[in-house]
Amino acid sequence: MATQRRSEPLRLVADTEDAALAMAQPYIPRGRVDEATMRQCTAFGPVDRLLDRVEEYVKAGASKFILRPLCPPDRMLDQLARMAERVCPEYHRR
Repeated sequence: MATQRRSEPLRLVADTEDAALAMAQPYIPRGRVDEATMRQCTAFGPVDRLLDRVEEYVKAGASKFILRPLCPPDRMLDQLARMAERVCPEYHRR
């Protein structure tokens, strides 16, 4: 069953990948991986970007995910609520 994605941003953490990455920088653990690897394994930006990244993992056989916003603490609950509303349902329907 195909679902139509909304194209407006899900500010996970911002409207664009670069803006989201800039906002997330203070919350990214240092020394774990280089930036190229981090960008390959994470998704920053609009909801479609996050859905595309999760879909890459699904197609590769993954079935369990950890979605954690990297954002200021005062935005964490809002970000989690947005993911619960806009991202998780895409995969519960399958």
